[in-house]
Amino acid sequence: MLCFFVVAPNTKNMNNFTINRLPLAGMSVGQIFEDEKGKIFRRIQGNEAPLKGNYLMHIGLSGGRIQTTISVVDGQVVPNPIFVPNSVFSDGQGNYFIRTLEEDEGINSAKALAAGCGYIVNRQYSSGEIQAFSRHPKLPRFDKCIMPKVLFNEFGVPYNLVDFRLYGLVCKALFGYVEAEKVEPVYLLTDVVGTKVNSVLGGVNEHAAVLKDGEVLVQNAYHGECYKQKREKLLKNYEPDGEINGIPVYRPKKVVQQWTMTEENIFGPLWGSFEFLAKAMINITDERDVYGCNFAVFAGDDTAIGSHKKLRRFLPANPLPKEEALAILAKCRDDERVAMGLLVNSITQKFVEVPLGVCEI
Repeated sequence: MLCFFVVAPNTKNMNNFTINRLPLAGMSVGQIFEDEKGKIFRRIQGNEAPLKGNYLMHIGLSGGRIQTTISVVDGQVVPNPIFVPNSVFSDGQGNYFIRTLEEDEGINSAKALAAGCGYIVNRQYSSGEIQAFSRHPKLPRFDKCIMPKVLFNEFGVPYNLVDFRLYGLVCKALFGYVEAEKVEPVYLLTDVVGTKVNSVLGGVNEHAAVLKDGEVLVQNAYHGECYKQKREKLLKNYEPDGEINGIPVYRPKKVVQQWTMTEENIFGPLWGSFEFLAKAMINITDERDVYGCNFAVFAGDDTAIGSHKKLRRFLPANPLPKEEALAILAKCRDDERVAMGLLVNSITQKFVEVPLGVCEI
């Protein structure tokens, strides 16, 4: 049940639709969501919806004393869908973006155009750029725009744009690192080129990709999220351990990895798409392949044991006060030159081992 007090927008003419900034259970009228089937819905208020498009409509019952929501698709009421967070993002200025793989840009740009929002794409396999496009305010087209440095998900959670390699190495220099072994087995699902990859953890969409030649799709056994990796990397770090219902199981070898950590929510280009992480662990073992992992997956929570076992903990020999370190991290995140300067100065940096569990971020 949702309670709110706002003025209903004109739902008959969506070209003149103005986003009402008053919250509906913490969310704004005009906000855009995507459901588990890929349909984009816009949040509106009132008793009428346009005849075309998908809408999550807030209506009042019993003279407005009771508030509820219904979903309308092309003028017809349908069961409320399951929305998948981290599928549509805002730049905080009322501009919305869906994320798309370059391979699906044609389909998803058309979907974004119909929904009145923009999109972001990682062109790793062509030009190597990450790009953002906003919908033209009057014409049915997109204009290339500056990639937002902060994106907000459907619940207002902010994510800061980072270069995973630079950011991870800066975190190591500022906060230290742990040595750890992965203990969570994986299932080898397929190696078919072109297979879509969706990494969903706890109902939240963290990452999407597509299999390229020489890559395999695996699934973590404890937490259930899927991701891709090079077959040679799988064989280097895992060993076959039988099958379950015909699905090959691979158990991690005792490979020592280096991981650092951040308290910030971050996102960045990764493996042809984007990865969004809250309170992330960052794997800095191989500087050519730096990526992140949700902290709850790495360390474990009430629903599953951790994917990794910590072995040793190291801190900078001359650590900075936490607030000062966080301020430097923010500067490095926003300015690549500052990050590069810090890393050059930290080439000879020394670390000291401390007991596990002490001085964790």
